[in-house]
Amino acid sequence: FPSSKLGTRGSLRGAEGLKGRVKSNPNLLLAAGAAVRPKFFNDQSLRGPRRRNPNRASLERMKQVQLVQLEAFRQSTAHDADWSRIHSGHYDWFMFPIEDGSKDAYNVFEDDVDELRSDPEWAERYRESVWLVSRAWGWDLDLAAAVEPLQRGMRWTFWDVRLAKMIRSLWLFGYKLEMESLQKFARTVKPEGGLRYARINLDEVYYMALAPSEDRSHFGGVHPRYKPGAVPVSDGGAGGANGAEPEGNGC
Repeated sequence: FPSSKLGTRGSLRGAEGLKGRVKSNPNLLLAAGAAVRPKFFNDQSLRGPRRRNPNRASLERMKQVQLVQLEAFRQSTAHDADWSRIHSGHYDWFMFPIEDGSKDAYNVFEDDVDELRSDPEWAERYRESVWLVSRAWGWDLDLAAAVEPLQRGMRWTFWDVRLAKMIRSLWLFGYKLEMESLQKFARTVKPEGGLRYARINLDEVYYMALAPSEDRSHFGGVHPRYKPGAVPVSDGGAGGANGAEPEGNGC
């Protein structure tokens, strides 16, 4: 989407680049051979299916690293906000867990998803994190539309793998509304498909769907913390604001 005004250059010129770019039918991409991997496709062991990742970090640790990174996000958007700070860093493993991330300590299977999703603090911070990263890309998660007007640093970064991981994570956790909003964003920035990480095709995220019985979405409208007049309140006790994990290769 090099011609868009949400690109790296001219990121403050407006959201017009996202308008009128969502008419493509993702079903047309089936010809490219994309297929959705089943949920928890890699949960097999010599003893049969595993419902929990035996190497996963504790709930306390999952919440700790999540909160440290979220506080960094919040600081990036406070006062004289510079949303570009959200683009840097490598945090996808623990902020948006999936089954096969490169750090096994944060990978999730079915019971892991149930545990995390059942914790009100973790679930609320998870959704806030999705909201903030989406907004840093210039996308309003709740309206499923471009942010208008864009603020400093808001732009699509062409980081397909982060977008794909977020959509798959939302699918695993059952957040239907948020998933469908980011799928619309994916069709906006890559209307003909072509999401990739090196040679890996990531187009499966265009076809993910959740039945009403799987829907765990329970958030709507602007996140309460960011409503006009809201007083920012820190969760506290999480450590510094430079992220919970050292930067490394990948996300």
